[in-house]
Amino acid sequence: MTGRSHDNAELQATEIYEVILQIEEEREQGASALPTSRQQLALTQPTNQVVSQTSVAITEETTEQTAGAEGTTDDLSYLEGFEKVLEEYEEQKDKLTCTICMENPVAIAFLPCGHLVCCLDCAPAMRKCPICNELVKGTIKTFFP
Repeated sequence: MTGRSHDNAELQATEIYEVILQIEEEREQGASALPTSRQQLALTQPTNQVVSQTSVAITEETTEQTAGAEGTTDDLSYLEGFEKVLEEYEEQKDKLTCTICMENPVAIAFLPCGHLVCCLDCAPAMRKCPICNELVKGTIKTFFP
């Protein structure tokens, strides 16, 4: 993420997509997906300035900071936005994973209820919808881009 300006705290879709792909590649290689928040802050602060920080705590909901360098607040808001996007991505990925095998992506919608919870492999074994317990009268194969 070098060479990017953090003046605007808004994340662009292409940046988010690049980060997600990078994280997935690093996870496949067994490397750590993200540096810690303190490491990330160390990378974003200039090396020729002495920064006096008394506390930096980045959590899911709040950020508390006292810093002597300008621009650190923008960096923190950028990191917070980045962390929120990653959380949302993980939630969406979980929602689109088969609830039976927990491995494959969902691909079959049940009729008449319309629930989308099973992959191609698990759906044929389902006589009742695992969500609403309604008898499955048919299925529709779905596609995601």
